[in-house]
Amino acid sequence: MVIPTYNEHENLPVLLESLEDILDSMNMKSLVVIVDDDSPDGTGLVAEQLGKRYGNISVLHRKGKAGLGSAYKDGFKYALDRFDPTVIVQMDADNSHDPKYIPSMVRMIAKGNDVVVGSRRVDDGTVVGWGYYRKSVSSTANAVARLMCGLDVRDVTSGYRAYSDNCLRRVDIDAIRSGGYAFQIEMLCKLKQLGCRICELPITFVDRREGRSKLNSNEMFEFLGVCTRLMFNR
Repeated sequence: MVIPTYNEHENLPVLLESLEDILDSMNMKSLVVIVDDDSPDGTGLVAEQLGKRYGNISVLHRKGKAGLGSAYKDGFKYALDRFDPTVIVQMDADNSHDPKYIPSMVRMIAKGNDVVVGSRRVDDGTVVGWGYYRKSVSSTANAVARLMCGLDVRDVTSGYRAYSDNCLRRVDIDAIRSGGYAFQIEMLCKLKQLGCRICELPITFVDRREGRSKLNSNEMFEFLGVCTRLMFNR
């Protein structure tokens, strides 16, 4: 598991309690890597305390807010180098991604898929708590990215994913330039170029109840810039 955090001290304990219950039920050795960007609300300290409680949590403390994509890159490399996992799951720390889907994701990887995307946009996938504006922005971003980047995945911006270790090791992670949310798009493009088998699992995405979204206008501009770059590099 790789979980980036920034100002999630209220959400993280709730998520990890639920996550640890699911991991225990799977009867598999499971390790969690939390990548914290020096959260001013003390999330890093909370993560360390939870690590002592559960015993299977490692915390990467980074200096300053370096971006979501950068956090995933560091988390992936750390997990692959230190733990030799067979499956790596990425998810948000704000409780929008329910850990109950992890067993299904792992089973789908075991059946021969390289990547499983937790999808809000396939049949039986849905979003709870978004208004009309947020839904419109998300739908537009997905449509633009799919068209410009030639992606077949319905939910290209989903941050809830599982990867096989073989697939993830084939990706030149350092070559991925996107530091923010656009990382999700660039990662899918790299995976498609490598011929990885990508499938989608319907999920219910629940908007955060605590804290604030990290998405801002700068992220949106980067998203459009990355999509344009990837379109010309196809």
